[in-house]
Amino acid sequence: MSSIPKQEEEIGSSVRLQLDDNGAAQILFGPSNGHLKLIEKILGVSIAQRATGLTLAGNPDQVVIASRLLEQLYDLVKEGRALYSSDVEQALKVMTQDSSVNLREIFMDTIFISNHRKIITPLGFGQK
Repeated sequence: MSSIPKQEEEIGSSVRLQLDDNGAAQILFGPSNGHLKLIEKILGVSIAQRATGLTLAGNPDQVVIASRLLEQLYDLVKEGRALYSSDVEQALKVMTQDSSVNLREIFMDTIFISNHRKIITPLGFGQK
């Protein structure tokens, strides 16, 4: 699925992710790790961050969702997409409804470009 070289190791109900791009990792984590804190709060998982490594722990089903979410958002950031808290919230909503969804299909699909050069993308499959 992902062509990004990162190490993933399952340890009981935890997963360890190692991200290879420091700049993209910082964007993924958000200002003051805000994106990680949002994921922790909504999914009820614990995310420990050290350099560009993450350890996710908690309910096994929620850890899987968090891991898939972070991997897919990381892929989008590496492709040059900006990442805002609202994007993380929307991705969380979509992934909690269907954890097999491909976020790239949603976030990289352009619906409209306004005269202010702002790109408008769908917020979910219902808007595609």
